[in-house]
Amino acid sequence: MLSKQGAQFWSAKINAIKSVTVLAMVRRYREDSEEGYQSRCKVEQWELPLVEVVFDDTSMG
Repeated sequence: MLSKQGAQFWSAKINAIKSVTVLAMVRRYREDSEEGYQSRCKVEQWELPLVEVVFDDTSMG
């Protein structure tokens, strides 16, 4: 799920996306985060996709 800011950014570009490929999955751990942020983490670990997004140049305004 995207953040509100991410969803807003990508919703304006969604029609121009030609393909999306997952290149890797990155595993993050609570202890990797800054100490002040660790208490806000709801889980001990999570994964993030590293993706390649290809745009259709003819759809970009």
